[in-house]
Amino acid sequence: MTTARAVVIGIGTGCRHDDGVGPEVASRIAGLRIPGVRVAISDGECTGLLDLWTGSGLAVVVDAVVDTPSRPGRVRRVDEHRLRGPSAVTSSHSLGVIEAVRLGEVLGRLPDRLVIFAVDVERHDLGLGLSAPVSAAVPRLVAAISAELERYARGRPDAVRSYPSAGGPA
Repeated sequence: MTTARAVVIGIGTGCRHDDGVGPEVASRIAGLRIPGVRVAISDGECTGLLDLWTGSGLAVVVDAVVDTPSRPGRVRRVDEHRLRGPSAVTSSHSLGVIEAVRLGEVLGRLPDRLVIFAVDVERHDLGLGLSAPVSAAVPRLVAAISAELERYARGRPDAVRSYPSAGGPA
Protein backbone atom coordinates (compact mmCIF):
# COMPACT_ATOMS: atom_id res chain seq x y z
CA MET A 1 0.00 0.00 0.00
CA THR A 2 1.34 3.42 -0.84
CA THR A 3 -1.50 5.60 0.46
CA ALA A 4 -3.37 5.47 3.76
CA ARG A 5 -6.00 2.98 2.66
CA ALA A 6 -6.18 1.42 6.11
CA VAL A 7 -6.70 2.93 9.53
CA VAL A 8 -6.18 1.35 12.95
CA ILE A 9 -8.22 3.00 15.69
CA GLY A 10 -7.56 2.34 19.35
CA ILE A 11 -10.57 3.31 21.45
CA GLY A 12 -10.24 4.15 25.11
CA THR A 13 -8.41 6.08 27.76
CA GLY A 14 -5.42 5.22 29.87
CA CYS A 15 -7.19 6.66 32.95
CA ARG A 16 -9.54 3.69 33.36
CA HIS A 17 -7.21 0.70 33.65
CA ASP A 18 -8.06 -1.86 30.92
CA ASP A 19 -9.95 0.74 28.88
CA GLY A 20 -6.45 1.78 27.79
CA VAL A 21 -5.91 -1.40 25.75
CA GLY A 22 -7.05 0.26 22.50
CA PRO A 23 -4.63 3.20 22.76
CA GLU A 24 -1.81 0.86 23.86
CA VAL A 25 -2.28 -1.40 20.84
CA ALA A 26 -2.64 1.60 18.51
CA SER A 27 0.61 3.04 19.85
CA ARG A 28 2.44 -0.23 19.20
CA ILE A 29 1.02 -0.47 15.66
CA ALA A 30 2.10 3.14 15.02
CA GLY A 31 5.60 2.17 16.11
CA LEU A 32 5.72 -0.41 13.31
CA ARG A 33 5.35 2.39 10.73
CA ILE A 34 3.47 0.24 8.24
CA PRO A 35 3.23 2.02 4.87
CA GLY A 36 -0.31 3.02 3.93
CA VAL A 37 -1.63 2.60 7.48
CA ARG A 38 -2.84 5.54 9.53
CA VAL A 39 -3.17 5.06 13.29
CA ALA A 40 -5.52 7.01 15.54
CA ILE A 41 -6.69 7.02 19.13
CA SER A 42 -10.32 7.80 19.87
CA ASP A 43 -12.53 8.24 22.89
CA GLY A 44 -15.14 6.18 21.02
CA GLU A 45 -17.53 9.04 20.30
CA CYS A 46 -19.69 8.04 17.31
CA THR A 47 -19.13 10.98 14.97
CA GLY A 48 -15.42 10.99 15.74
CA LEU A 49 -15.21 7.34 14.67
CA LEU A 50 -17.07 8.16 11.46
CA ASP A 51 -14.54 10.90 10.71
CA LEU A 52 -11.62 8.56 11.34
CA TRP A 53 -12.76 5.65 9.19
CA THR A 54 -14.71 7.33 6.36
CA GLY A 55 -12.95 6.78 3.05
CA SER A 56 -10.76 3.95 4.32
CA GLY A 57 -10.56 0.66 2.53
CA LEU A 58 -10.03 -1.12 5.84
CA ALA A 59 -10.68 0.09 9.36
CA VAL A 60 -9.43 -2.00 12.28
CA VAL A 61 -10.80 -0.97 15.67
CA VAL A 62 -9.57 -2.14 19.07
CA ASP A 63 -11.96 -1.65 21.98
CA ALA A 64 -12.25 -2.81 25.57
CA VAL A 65 -15.52 -4.60 26.27
CA VAL A 66 -17.51 -5.65 29.29
CA ASP A 67 -19.00 -9.10 28.90
CA THR A 68 -20.82 -11.59 31.08
CA PRO A 69 -19.30 -13.93 31.85
CA SER A 70 -16.08 -11.99 31.56
CA ARG A 71 -12.84 -13.68 30.59
CA PRO A 72 -10.28 -10.88 31.04
CA GLY A 73 -7.79 -10.80 28.20
CA ARG A 74 -10.02 -12.75 25.82
CA VAL A 75 -9.79 -11.31 22.30
CA ARG A 76 -12.60 -11.62 19.80
CA ARG A 77 -12.50 -10.60 16.17
CA VAL A 78 -15.82 -9.20 15.03
CA ASP A 79 -16.38 -8.14 11.42
CA GLU A 80 -19.08 -5.91 9.99
CA HIS A 81 -21.33 -8.87 9.13
CA ARG A 82 -21.71 -9.84 12.80
CA LEU A 83 -22.44 -6.23 13.77
CA ARG A 84 -25.60 -6.00 11.69
CA GLY A 85 -27.66 -8.14 14.08
CA PRO A 86 -28.01 -7.94 17.84
CA SER A 87 -24.93 -6.52 19.54
CA ALA A 88 -22.13 -9.07 19.69
CA VAL A 89 -20.15 -7.11 22.28
CA THR A 90 -20.78 -4.33 24.76
CA SER A 91 -18.28 -1.49 24.74
CA SER A 92 -16.94 -0.18 28.02
CA HIS A 93 -18.27 3.23 26.88
CA SER A 94 -21.91 4.37 27.04
CA LEU A 95 -22.09 4.61 23.25
CA GLY A 96 -19.68 2.52 21.29
CA VAL A 97 -18.63 1.07 18.00
CA ILE A 98 -21.98 -0.66 17.41
CA GLU A 99 -23.79 2.67 17.48
CA ALA A 100 -21.15 4.25 15.23
CA VAL A 101 -21.61 1.42 12.71
CA ARG A 102 -25.38 1.86 12.72
CA LEU A 103 -25.02 5.62 12.26
CA GLY A 104 -22.41 5.07 9.54
CA GLU A 105 -24.80 2.78 7.66
CA VAL A 106 -27.53 5.42 7.70
CA LEU A 107 -25.14 8.19 6.62
CA GLY A 108 -23.17 6.11 4.11
CA ARG A 109 -19.96 6.64 6.09
CA LEU A 110 -18.57 3.17 6.66
CA PRO A 111 -15.17 1.96 5.49
CA ASP A 112 -15.13 -0.66 2.74
CA ARG A 113 -14.26 -3.25 5.39
CA LEU A 114 -14.49 -2.98 9.17
CA VAL A 115 -12.90 -5.35 11.67
CA ILE A 116 -13.17 -4.94 15.43
CA PHE A 117 -10.95 -6.58 17.99
CA ALA A 118 -12.87 -6.68 21.27
CA VAL A 119 -10.91 -7.33 24.46
CA ASP A 120 -12.63 -8.48 27.65
CA VAL A 121 -11.59 -6.26 30.53
CA GLU A 122 -10.88 -7.06 34.13
CA ARG A 123 -10.99 -3.47 35.39
CA HIS A 124 -12.48 -0.30 33.93
CA ASP A 125 -12.59 1.80 37.08
CA LEU A 126 -10.45 4.92 37.46
CA GLY A 127 -6.75 4.22 37.62
CA LEU A 128 -3.64 3.67 35.55
CA GLY A 129 -2.23 0.52 33.99
CA LEU A 130 -3.61 -2.56 32.30
CA SER A 131 -4.44 -5.67 34.31
CA ALA A 132 -2.13 -8.65 33.81
CA PRO A 133 -4.52 -10.63 31.54
CA VAL A 134 -5.26 -7.63 29.31
CA SER A 135 -1.59 -6.65 29.18
CA ALA A 136 -0.77 -10.22 28.09
CA ALA A 137 -3.25 -9.87 25.21
CA VAL A 138 -1.52 -6.80 23.74
CA PRO A 139 1.24 -8.66 21.80
CA ARG A 140 -1.37 -11.08 20.39
CA LEU A 141 -3.50 -8.13 19.29
CA VAL A 142 -0.56 -6.43 17.58
CA ALA A 143 0.23 -9.69 15.74
CA ALA A 144 -3.41 -10.21 14.75
CA ILE A 145 -3.82 -6.66 13.48
CA SER A 146 -0.52 -6.84 11.60
CA ALA A 147 -1.75 -10.04 9.92
CA GLU A 148 -5.07 -8.36 9.09
CA LEU A 149 -3.26 -5.43 7.49
CA GLU A 150 -0.95 -7.77 5.59
CA ARG A 151 -3.87 -9.73 4.15
CA TYR A 152 -5.57 -6.50 3.14
CA ALA A 153 -2.38 -5.19 1.49
CA ARG A 154 -2.09 -8.43 -0.48
CA GLY A 155 -5.70 -8.18 -1.63
CA ARG A 156 -6.84 -11.14 0.47
CA PRO A 157 -8.96 -9.61 3.26
CA ASP A 158 -11.07 -12.74 3.64
CA ALA A 159 -8.16 -15.18 3.88
CA VAL A 160 -8.22 -17.71 6.69
CA ARG A 161 -7.18 -16.10 9.93
CA SER A 162 -4.87 -17.91 12.27
CA TYR A 163 -3.40 -16.18 15.28
CA PRO A 164 -3.34 -16.97 18.96
CA SER A 165 -6.03 -15.61 21.24
CA ALA A 166 -6.74 -16.10 24.90
CA GLY A 167 -9.77 -18.23 25.44
CA GLY A 168 -10.19 -19.53 21.90
CA PRO A 169 -10.45 -17.98 18.44
CA ALA A 170 -10.77 -14.25 18.10
